[in-house]
Amino acid sequence: MDPGIVEDPVLERAFRGHGAPVRAVCFGPAMKQVVSASDDKSIYVWHFKLQMRPSKLLGHTKEVHGLDLSSTGEIIASASADRTVRLWRNSARSKSTTLTGHTAGVRSVAFDPTDRWLVTASDDKLVKIWSSWDRRFKASLVGHTNWVRSARFSADGETVASGGDDNTVRIWNVESRSCLASFVDHSASVNQVRFHHSEPVVASASMDGTVKLFDTRAGNVVQHYAAHSGGATSVAFHPTQRLLLSSSEDRSVRLWDLREGKNVWMAMGHEGSVNDVHFAPDGEFFTTASSDSHVFVWRMRGSSGESLNDRLADSALQESLKPRSRRTLDSSNMSGHASLMASGRSPNVRATSAPSNRPPETFQPATRPGAMRPLPQVEVSDTLIPIPWTPERANASPPSRVDSGRDTVAPVPAALTIKDAPEITAAFQEMWKQMSKVVKAVQVMDRRLQLTEESVVRLQQQVAEGGGQRP
Repeated sequence: MDPGIVEDPVLERAFRGHGAPVRAVCFGPAMKQVVSASDDKSIYVWHFKLQMRPSKLLGHTKEVHGLDLSSTGEIIASASADRTVRLWRNSARSKSTTLTGHTAGVRSVAFDPTDRWLVTASDDKLVKIWSSWDRRFKASLVGHTNWVRSARFSADGETVASGGDDNTVRIWNVESRSCLASFVDHSASVNQVRFHHSEPVVASASMDGTVKLFDTRAGNVVQHYAAHSGGATSVAFHPTQRLLLSSSEDRSVRLWDLREGKNVWMAMGHEGSVNDVHFAPDGEFFTTASSDSHVFVWRMRGSSGESLNDRLADSALQESLKPRSRRTLDSSNMSGHASLMASGRSPNVRATSAPSNRPPETFQPATRPGAMRPLPQVEVSDTLIPIPWTPERANASPPSRVDSGRDTVAPVPAALTIKDAPEITAAFQEMWKQMSKVVKAVQVMDRRLQLTEESVVRLQQQVAEGGGQRP
């Protein structure tokens, strides 16, 4: 990726109201709300309209560790140290339905893509699956040997990833309830796991300060980042799949370019540990939750302050017109990487310096925090492998796609699928994906051309009105 595509983010809004560390945060799907959960036992629903007061949901008797919103934003799920999960109607003065079944505090909760199922992670060492429709317990996933801090459904809802204090990341089959893989690459507790939206990849944040990406099919680490000087607390994939956010106890948020394996920037603004990060559905904003009891909303920027998604679309067009390098398609690179990982030498990403400036005293909307500075480029091993799926990575068919927003690639028509020929099918699917990117980029360019033409017409009208004199 061109380093000029993404610039430092801009702080848009600061929400203050919690009386204790904020542990979890997420955007509403309609980009009108941000929801946060805190150790003060409350859940706040913040509105972007300044005239609307935030809603405060009370019911938990201990700290609230995790939360998630349904795909429609109508239901809020929360997980608490009081051993319960609560489901709230997203409205003022909402009452909750309580799910009980864990024998210790519940650390996280998440909906599946259909909103039919919930997955929870608990200090009782169990991952549990619930029906959100009839509010009943369905199954337990047994295997962790210590507290489980995070659990998440894959985009197709068929698998679950979990991580915990036994330093492992585990992949589960939902139907059979069996453990498909157990990754033991972290040297400390795994605080959070997140699935890539379209590839068989799981990202994890660990107290050892690293962020790792695991290929769930090949069963190995595909990318490793020595990300933070403190424990890494959270990760979030950008809707375009090209970028990854990570947060840490060192009070920083870092943006990573997954294709180049580089740290794009580091943002510091909170006065305490940053406990959670979450991208908005359109990818133009992200929000952070901190132990300083504040929730921040940041705006992503492309170069020259223009829309980040427009810049990414332009880059996708330029990339689609370039010939593919052998490094992306040649399976020999992958085998070399696999042997490197087998030998225990991870392709570590090392930053040459790390800013540690204190944040400013106050923040104003749409102003850049003075303590936020871009990092210099990092050194990356040549063996670092890009994520995009290729037929050489596995013999299985490509992962199915689900609608996750405006950047989702259109499904491949049935006419392009050839039975008993997975290599040809995969090639057609790759071509279809690239064509979709080109179409999207052309649409952006056409929109810009229309704006330019309108500006020329206005200028001509001004010249005519001024008697032929330039304004």
